[in-house]
Amino acid sequence: MSLLIESAIKVSLIVVVALAVAALMRTRSASLRHWVLAAAIVCAALAPAAARIAPAWHVAFGGRSAPPPPVARRAVPPAPVVVLSETITVTPSPTLPAPSERWSVGRIVFATWLAGALLCLAILAIGFTRLTWIASRSHRVENDAWTTQLVAIAEAFGITRPILLLQSDHPTLLVTWGALAPEIILPIGADAWPADRIRIVLCHELAHIARGDWLVQMLAEVVRSAYWFNPILWIASSRMRQESEHACDDAVLSAGIEGSDYAAQLLDLARAVKRQRHPWVPAQAIVRASNLERRVSAMLNAGINRQPITRKGRLSAAIALTGVTLLVAGFGAAQTLSIVSGTIVDPLGKSLANATLTLTSVQTDAKHEVHSDQAGRFEFVGLPSGDYVLQAEFLGFATMKDRMALTGENVRRTLTMQVGSIQETISIKFDASETSTAPPPPPPPPPPPGPGVSPPSWEEFRDRVRAKRASDPCAQSSDGGCLMPPVKLKDVKARFPDSLKGTKIDGVVLLHGAIGADGYVHNLQIVSSPHPELSASAIEAVSQWQFAATQLDGVPIETSINVTVNFSGR
Repeated sequence: MSLLIESAIKVSLIVVVALAVAALMRTRSASLRHWVLAAAIVCAALAPAAARIAPAWHVAFGGRSAPPPPVARRAVPPAPVVVLSETITVTPSPTLPAPSERWSVGRIVFATWLAGALLCLAILAIGFTRLTWIASRSHRVENDAWTTQLVAIAEAFGITRPILLLQSDHPTLLVTWGALAPEIILPIGADAWPADRIRIVLCHELAHIARGDWLVQMLAEVVRSAYWFNPILWIASSRMRQESEHACDDAVLSAGIEGSDYAAQLLDLARAVKRQRHPWVPAQAIVRASNLERRVSAMLNAGINRQPITRKGRLSAAIALTGVTLLVAGFGAAQTLSIVSGTIVDPLGKSLANATLTLTSVQTDAKHEVHSDQAGRFEFVGLPSGDYVLQAEFLGFATMKDRMALTGENVRRTLTMQVGSIQETISIKFDASETSTAPPPPPPPPPPPGPGVSPPSWEEFRDRVRAKRASDPCAQSSDGGCLMPPVKLKDVKARFPDSLKGTKIDGVVLLHGAIGADGYVHNLQIVSSPHPELSASAIEAVSQWQFAATQLDGVPIETSINVTVNFSGR
């Protein structure tokens, strides 16, 4: 968003300079003023690209904020009991933008700009389609009164391109369009015009072709569509069209036609236009009621400078405006650096201190790493424009990744980390030489607390775990991220299905589910399985497991669990 605003400001500066220069050239020829405005439009169109090569400069008004001081990592309290075979694993999880970010002001403004630009371009495309349709339905003019003068005047103007002279069935449409193969479209009844009017019309229209006015005006329309919200572009486009008509009028008068005769013919054409509705097409018309009075006044003023612009004048104006463009485009290029900041919290909204955050440039693979402070705040400074991947890591939590595009603006994010998943792997073996179908032995007792001490019973073990959970120190802490991992209180082993014994069918069953806040396993789903009976046996066993639930900041929470069951029958 800031890139669009920055481009609009720079384009405005370039065009304002050209408008001011054109205003100071009141006593100079219209041809020179038009060239200045046309060169400014071209420079404005190239300004965003010029910013990449222009020498960077800026005015320093103060330094950026310093990065936060390093903080010591807060130790996660150790689990008061032993976790059996489960281990916390960090898995990537998608990051969804907050509702406020989905409908941020920047996105609404961007959508509005895009809609306006597409609308303006659509209107321009419709005009081109209409003009093409009119030209396709027009017939070629073979009248000697027109063709003879066309050849003579084109030679006088130094035009070597082929010019197609067409006549439409519209009563007032008189326009010239096209760049490589220009076309002049005449209204119905033009074949009966007197020779003086034919000469005037051809001189005017051929002057447009010799000067390349249509192509420059279309470029102005495209630039204006991109910056449709900028009134300066609308003013410049209108002013350039007016100067174009004045410059062509000067060319007609310089060809030896008297100003009074020229004005009389224009007034006759204007009366015809006034009686009929003129269709809008992307091409300049010889008569427009909005500027006719000003043009007639200029025709009758013998003191106006009507000299065409010289090659030296074109080059000087182009060099001057190019310098202005590079100067304006380079301004601020050295300070288009972004700051990415925010806070990182756990699912309960408590801050995560000393979380590791890494910002990696997609284009250059450059990495920037910071750690959050005690309040969970983080900040990256001095970031060049480009695409980045933000990655956040914290012990016991799933890695979070978020992609963002920086264009010189400051970005703020609130990152909510999710607790990692539990991974358990068990193996079920069947010896083909065994024929007994007795149930599997009971699970082994819980691990002893130390050497020389007899192991507790499962009942004693559960009581100790519950007592530890009741006095969880994390519940009294104001900091977030304090995890107490789950502890298995009831273990049930899967059985190798009797129907598959001796069939050489075995393999790995992968299950995914959740350990609820109540400690029971819920929502078990089969990720993969070599046989339905193996997966049924695995689900039957795992669904009977019971845990002391994961506690986050002293609060029991649900945790995802992945179970791998290896069935081996050989």
